[in-house]
Amino acid sequence: MSWEQEDALRRKVREARERQAFKESITSVLSAKEAQGAIVTQREAGQAQLNQDKAERERQRLAQAELAKEQRQKDSSRIIRHVRDGRPERER
Repeated sequence: MSWEQEDALRRKVREARERQAFKESITSVLSAKEAQGAIVTQREAGQAQLNQDKAERERQRLAQAELAKEQRQKDSSRIIRHVRDGRPERER
């Protein structure tokens, strides 16, 4: 084999190695991006769960406040009735 043929062969081998290295680096970058995307997705899912829990706690707080309000209204109407009747509550 002449030195020109050897040189051409070495060039082809080097180019093939460079292409392979480029493909591997692209694959590595894509894998890293996918992993990063999975982490972001997981973080977003966690945040969504926190928001859902917060909304549930707020709903429960509002329900408790509504029950307390209704109880206060019942208590005040009972007191008003007793005052209007002129009788203390324990005489009823």
